[in-house]
Amino acid sequence: MSIDVAKAALDYEFTHSDGYDEIEFDLFGGEPTLNWGVVRELVEWTVVQGYNKPFVFFLETNGTLVHGDIQNWLIDHKGHVTVGLSLDGTPETHNRNRNNSYDRIDIGFFLLHYPAQSVRMTVNNSTVGNLFQDVVHLHRLGFADIVATFAHGIVWDKDKIENDLKETCDVMQLLFGPSRDNRVFEF
Repeated sequence: MSIDVAKAALDYEFTHSDGYDEIEFDLFGGEPTLNWGVVRELVEWTVVQGYNKPFVFFLETNGTLVHGDIQNWLIDHKGHVTVGLSLDGTPETHNRNRNNSYDRIDIGFFLLHYPAQSVRMTVNNSTVGNLFQDVVHLHRLGFADIVATFAHGIVWDKDKIENDLKETCDVMQLLFGPSRDNRVFEF
């Protein structure tokens, strides 16, 4: 997306959102940090526009490019930018899903600067059998809110996945108890 298209879309949202107290702009799909210049310029432009409504940008990222200058910029703009990490579990599971990228992610950065933000993992046919180990790994890293989503476009073995998920939820409930908002692990 070009910066001009992005600015026009934001301006439209601010001028047509009277029924809302705040606006959240979600930047995801592919990898938003690949278009970092546009992301940075868009946030900085929005800040100086003086819109009369609070706003926040949410970036969903695989984390591989979030280092150095990008980290410093994100820290400086925490009032207007929140970042969520996609991390699929153990290094083995994550690397199977995401081209051996686990070691290129500064996981500590996300835990330190976005501790309340959920981590998103993608489950597919080749990793569903590791779901329990993957959730435990993410929990042990320090992520309190783990969102597991199932890959689209896959033909799932309904009976196998249902049994795997029920067993995983039962064990997680025994080990961890209710989640921080008192929801139980359930399927």
